[in-house]
Amino acid sequence: MRLLDLLDSAYAAPNEPERFDELMEAAKRYFFKTGGEELAADIPHAVEFDGRLAPHIDRIQSMLDATSLAPAGRSASAYGRFTLAAGGRVIEGNEAASRYFSARFPCDLTALDLDPASRKRLSAALADKSSGEEPIIIRLEGQEQPNTAIALCRRTGEGAGARLECSLSHVVWTDELVSAVGEALGLSEAEAGVLSGLLRGLSHAEIAEERGRAADTVKAQAKSILRKSGAERMSDVIHLATSVAFLLKTAQRDPAASASARPAGASEERRFKAANGRIVSYYAYGAKRGAPVLYFHGSLQGPFFLNSFVNGLNDLGATLYGPSRPGFGGTDPARKGESYDGATVSDIAEICVREKLDDILLLVQQGGVSHAYRAAATLGERVKGMIMVGGGVPIDEVAHLPTMDRYTRIAAAAVKHAPAVMELITRIAISVFKRRGYRRFLEDYFAGSPADLAALSDPELYAIMERGLDHLIAHGPKTFVSDGAAQMADWREDFERVKARAFWLHAEDDPILPARFVQEWVRARTNHPVETAPEGGYNFIHRRSDLVLATIEEALAW
Repeated sequence: MRLLDLLDSAYAAPNEPERFDELMEAAKRYFFKTGGEELAADIPHAVEFDGRLAPHIDRIQSMLDATSLAPAGRSASAYGRFTLAAGGRVIEGNEAASRYFSARFPCDLTALDLDPASRKRLSAALADKSSGEEPIIIRLEGQEQPNTAIALCRRTGEGAGARLECSLSHVVWTDELVSAVGEALGLSEAEAGVLSGLLRGLSHAEIAEERGRAADTVKAQAKSILRKSGAERMSDVIHLATSVAFLLKTAQRDPAASASARPAGASEERRFKAANGRIVSYYAYGAKRGAPVLYFHGSLQGPFFLNSFVNGLNDLGATLYGPSRPGFGGTDPARKGESYDGATVSDIAEICVREKLDDILLLVQQGGVSHAYRAAATLGERVKGMIMVGGGVPIDEVAHLPTMDRYTRIAAAAVKHAPAVMELITRIAISVFKRRGYRRFLEDYFAGSPADLAALSDPELYAIMERGLDHLIAHGPKTFVSDGAAQMADWREDFERVKARAFWLHAEDDPILPARFVQEWVRARTNHPVETAPEGGYNFIHRRSDLVLATIEEALAW
């Protein structure tokens, strides 16, 4: 009966987002005894019924698609990506691209909402061997909906293995937005006009005709745009302009954001194709080629930081590398047949090789701790030490679950005992979140944490939270389920294999796992220091960045 109650709520939520809270209460009743703290007696056997939920998940996903693919709901995302293969087949793409094209992947190119000219441009780019791996800019026009996007494409492979990897930029380039971007780049009014044409995918000749200017004049103005932006190629200018526009749109999305607020700490995103063919994304912060700090992000916030923290890293002469785990942000999910843990550790190892990292300090946030210990066990003596900020310990369901907030408690039980239920809830949660908005979700999530609710009034920290949510849902619900299962797994063996020094920092008001459990577990097994500090909450690494930086400075001298 509890499962039927859960399914009833799941079928209601897609069309009535306000009933999502009822779904969470139904999930709570499904997993826990009356009172909501102790696991129900039959939950350890719930996985036996998990496979039977697949038809329900498919039907509910169809309901979610019907609401999210409506023309009025089609929106931009900084992470829209898809891959076109030989034979005109779109073999993969993320949720943002799926929403934009009104299609589910994999599918034929003809299934995308594109006009014939746009499909022809994509096919020609895939067939053109002369471009090498240089980026190609392609304008895409909708057939059913009057939408325009710019695709930044790179061609890889040959013959049947040829691929065109495309990143979407869907921005409505109003005169006001182009003017703001032009001002940010220091462009004249005439140069901003040329930039406007380039952003709409026009050629120099088309811009000249539109503006009533000579083609040579437009070419000269385009060269001036390159010089002022500091870019070498016009594709880099497009990328830069789109990034500025995205930041402007992010600031406008939250009415509490200050007009003078700076974007989340300046960073450099780096991507590469891993040995298994997946794209791996990571960020670099702080000093150039400084003392290496390898970051393992929590689920919600991703590898993003406040400007003050980045400035502190620079002052310490440290370079922080923040990888996105498989399925987060710009990193591809693990391949079929590849374990999530294996892909995570493999990505870390390849980054260390590419960046020539040695004597590495690991900085770990919250649920990243299990991944960090698996990676540290593989890296061995290359690890200088570890700093855990709000880091968890292997979960004791009897002792730990009753102390967790509602969302974390349900997720912890579901990813271990009923992953299909977790996927079902997550699919609905993502859809509801997108319609309710960032702030409503964060207010609900932080309801029991006064420190985190207060943090929502900080425009720079709020921007990090929004960016972290986009990073989390970039590839859909399966990532959340896989990552959660990895966090809930028993990683004590990896902990015992790692001999590096470690230091644990924990908020006294941590809403996920109280500090006393971390202190008891760590002190029973090691002599690692465990220190607590007040008023940190979920955002401890940002709200108490002074303590984190001081600990990094101390650890770099180990």
